[in-house]
Amino acid sequence: MIPAAHQQFVHHAVAVLSRTPGIVGVAIGGSWQEQALDEFSDLDLVLVLDPAAAPRLLAERPAVAASLGRLLECFTGEHVGEPRLLICLYDEPLLHVDLKFVALPDRPGPASGGPGGALGAGRPRQRGAAGHAGPLPGARAAVD
Repeated sequence: MIPAAHQQFVHHAVAVLSRTPGIVGVAIGGSWQEQALDEFSDLDLVLVLDPAAAPRLLAERPAVAASLGRLLECFTGEHVGEPRLLICLYDEPLLHVDLKFVALPDRPGPASGGPGGALGAGRPRQRGAAGHAGPLPGARAAVD
């Protein structure tokens, strides 16, 4: 069973991100997708970006993270070899959330061993370079 704090954060995040220009999808991985989540688990969200908006959104990562809740701190993942990663700590509730910003052609998916649970993308404003709009192809729903 997914802890209420995690469920509420994800639902809120998807609602906010679906209104963020340039974000065309959200996927979730890790213990959520494996259905092994407990109250101490982090959340691993992949934000799928329209390639044209990727440079702007990468520059605005802390602002995007702050839009999702009461952000205590965030830092990038260069130290683990992943500069697209933003490691975030939120309060009320206290949650560790990893946000990975990935341009549409580079998105991870089930075939690549990456997170592939689609959470939805609201209303994509345009199709990405690969021609995808909406939830990631081949991904299973992870919310609702």
